[in-house]
Amino acid sequence: MDILFCDLCNESVPAADLKSGRALLHKGRMICHRCDQAMGGSGSSAPPRAAAGSLGRDRGAGRGLGVEWVLALGALGLTGLGWLALDRIERSQADVVRALSLEVQQVKTAAASMERQSMGERERLAEGFNQQLAALDERIAAVSKMTAESSSRGFESLAPRFDELQRTLALSRSTADGIDLTLAGIGESQEQIRADLGLIAQSVLSALRNPAELPSDSERGAVSPSPVPGARLADSPAWLSLTADLQSGDASQRWDSVEALGETRDPRAAEFVAVGLVDPDLFVRMASARVLGELANLDVVPELIGALDDPEPSVREAAVLALRKITGQSFEFEAGGDASQRKKRVKKWRDWWERTTRSS
Repeated sequence: MDILFCDLCNESVPAADLKSGRALLHKGRMICHRCDQAMGGSGSSAPPRAAAGSLGRDRGAGRGLGVEWVLALGALGLTGLGWLALDRIERSQADVVRALSLEVQQVKTAAASMERQSMGERERLAEGFNQQLAALDERIAAVSKMTAESSSRGFESLAPRFDELQRTLALSRSTADGIDLTLAGIGESQEQIRADLGLIAQSVLSALRNPAELPSDSERGAVSPSPVPGARLADSPAWLSLTADLQSGDASQRWDSVEALGETRDPRAAEFVAVGLVDPDLFVRMASARVLGELANLDVVPELIGALDDPEPSVREAAVLALRKITGQSFEFEAGGDASQRKKRVKKWRDWWERTTRSS
C-alpha cells in the first residue's frame, strides 16, 4: 500500500481522503484536506460545529477552537511560502532552460561559423596550391623551350667541330698507317741487326777460342780497336748465352737479360750489363746501373760516371749509388739538382777516376 504525503506540509494523506475528495492532486502535487481548507479550497465540508457564541459551549471547547485557528493560520502561511518557493523554483528552472537553450544556440552558431571559416580556408589553400602548380607548369614549359632552343643551337655550332674531328681522325688513320709501315721497316732492320750481331758474337767467340787467329798489331795498324764486351774472357761461362737478349728489340727481354746477368754475381758480366746504360728504355738503364753496383767491377766506372749525365733523374740516382758502392767514394751528387751543379759534381768524379788510373 502506497503512503502519500502532502507536498505543502509533508503530512501523511490517508488514501480515504483522496478517494472521498478531502485531499486532492493539483498539477501533479498532493495537497491534504487541511492545507486545502487553509487555502480556501473546495474540498468536502467539515462536520457541523456549534456556534462560537453559544451559551452551552464549555471553556474546553473554546480553547480547542483557538488552537485550530492558529494551526490553520500557520498552515496558510506555510502554504503561501510553499507556493512562493514552488513559483521561484519554476521560474529558476525556466531561466536555466532559457540560458541553456541560449548557450546551445550560441555553440551551434559558433560551430557553423567555424565550419564556414574552415571551408573558406580550405578553399583558399586549394586555390594557392593551384596557382603554385600553374606557375610550376609555366616554368617547366619555359625551361623545356629554352633547352630545346639551346640544344638546337648547340648542335648547329658543334656540326663544324664534328666535321673537323672527322678530318683529324682521317688524318690520324693515315698517320697511323704510315707509322705501321715505319715500324714494320724498323722490325725488319732489327731482325737484320740481330742477325749481324749474331755473326759478330760468333766471330768474337771464335777469336777467344783461337787467339792465334787474331790479327797482330802490325796488321791492325796503329789504331787500337774499340773494346768488345767479353774480350778479356779466358773461357766461355755458362751465362754468356744470356747476353744475346741484350740486343733484343723487346725492352722487357733486354731487362730480363740484365737481371739474369746480375743474378750470376760474376763481375765479368758487368762489361755486358754496362751496354744497358745507354739503352733507349728508361727501366733497362735503371736496372743496368743497379746491377752494376751489385757486380762491383771497377772496369765499368767510366760508364757509370757517364750515366750521371742521363736525362732521367732516376737513372742518375741509380748510377751514383752504384759508383759509391763500387769505389767506396762518397762525392756529393744531387740527382735531381740543378744542371750546372750536377756538371761540377760529374767533373769531380771524372777527375778522381783519372788520378786513380794514372796512379795505378
